[in-house]
Amino acid sequence: MPTNSKSKATTTRTRSGASARLRKLAAALRKFANSFDGATEDYPWGERVVKGPNGKVFVFLGDPYLLDGQLCFTVKLPKSRRDVLQLPFAKPCGYGLGKHGWVTLKFGPRDARPIKVMRGWIAESYEAVSGAALTPRPRSNSKPKAKRA
Repeated sequence: MPTNSKSKATTTRTRSGASARLRKLAAALRKFANSFDGATEDYPWGERVVKGPNGKVFVFLGDPYLLDGQLCFTVKLPKSRRDVLQLPFAKPCGYGLGKHGWVTLKFGPRDARPIKVMRGWIAESYEAVSGAALTPRPRSNSKPKAKRA
């Protein structure tokens, strides 16, 4: 009788490894979103959101990050929306927000794009929601230099 080349334990490890990578990616995206000037995190509807300095949400991160084993977040993409919606993991946001430029991105382990691309989407959303006068400038991770006496 032929046997399956992958055991159940191996398949479980592979899936949990993929989930761990997605959770790590989600944490990096959350840290990036919170690095913008004036960014604050909130939980208004039982899910994690990050608001800009004007108090408006610029990224919905969900809580938990993973839904059905997929990383999910929503951003406003007025410039790149048409191109992004061509991707198989992107769809207009529900609740009527899609017609105003909001896009929901739901990634499986094989769909994930380079973090630089995802950060670009978050930066575009920050700029769109915060207003044209503000430009996205992530906070520096360096500590301020001490003044000499």
